[in-house]
Amino acid sequence: MTPHSICPFNKKNIDRMTQILFDAFDNDPFMLWLVGGPSQYQNKGRPLIKTWVRYTMRYGYGLNIQDSLAAVMFKKPGDIKFGFWPIIRSGMLKTQSLLGKEGMQRLTMMEQQWDAKRKSIMGDQDYLYCWMLGTAPADQGKGCGTALMKAGFEQYPDVPCYLETQNEPNKRYYEKLGFQEKDRFQMDGADFPIICMVRAANNSIIQP
Repeated sequence: MTPHSICPFNKKNIDRMTQILFDAFDNDPFMLWLVGGPSQYQNKGRPLIKTWVRYTMRYGYGLNIQDSLAAVMFKKPGDIKFGFWPIIRSGMLKTQSLLGKEGMQRLTMMEQQWDAKRKSIMGDQDYLYCWMLGTAPADQGKGCGTALMKAGFEQYPDVPCYLETQNEPNKRYYEKLGFQEKDRFQMDGADFPIICMVRAANNSIIQP
């Protein structure tokens, strides 16, 4: 794998990180379900993701590759829940106006179901939560995502890492990084599964 120059999110690259993740999730089934379809994603996706990038920059652990279009957002161990003041400071209060009533209903249902499933799988232990990993189409297959994930594992080696994904190709990719499927479920009104995966602490498995 070619070495990559990895750097954290900062104020100067917020727009770049937003665009990377917006492009990477253009056809993501969960994102399209959340915002109400492809046309709505074009209107709402970028400002919605920007609030997530700002939140991660301030309170999480966000990384990108300087010479490639790839980014990852983690929530830190012990700080998985969204706090009131962090929501305000990151601009996430815009979510309601961006998603509208039906979108907020979907988001609320999602948060309740995902939180309950994470709790049932992880219990009370601390863990690193991989919130979003995205690589622009032109840079896929170059090891960018793997380099970013590895950097997260190395920063927090003593805790497991948890994530959700929605399709089998992604599941196979994460399995190469040492993740195992722990459960899956279906949300109301969605035609895709939520696949819950965990990578054990101090796991050295990363397949080429």
